[in-house]
Amino acid sequence: MKRSAHFMLPCTALLAGLMLVSLAGCYSPYAGKPDLVSNDEYPQIVASRYTYKNLRFGPPVEEVGTPEKPMRVTVPVRSTFKRTDLNIQYRFEFLDFAGRPLQRSGVTEWRYKALPPRNQVFLDANALDVGAKDWRLEVRLAE
Repeated sequence: MKRSAHFMLPCTALLAGLMLVSLAGCYSPYAGKPDLVSNDEYPQIVASRYTYKNLRFGPPVEEVGTPEKPMRVTVPVRSTFKRTDLNIQYRFEFLDFAGRPLQRSGVTEWRYKALPPRNQVFLDANALDVGAKDWRLEVRLAE
């Protein structure tokens, strides 16, 4: 009897383990979580954590596109650094009437800019598509 009791314990543990492994396959994949920031509330200018603390942005100047000429955007920016230049990278993304990124213009390449201390400079870009109706600007510390 002792021999069968020792044999039953490992078999029971093995069966329980197999059941857990088989149940793990029944779970669904992780579902995406909804974004609490709507497209209407999403900021047009997005800065990385470090640049967010050290940059000040002025009101953007938008030249609305026409059927012959695409949209143009200029954003004034100033570094709050006091002694040295702040080296940043930036890029514009242009969106269509529904808020979707334009396929033909895509996201422009990252551009480099040295911001002198306490002086205002201008970040600007032209859409490559006359269908551009909106834009976003991303700014990060230069790599």
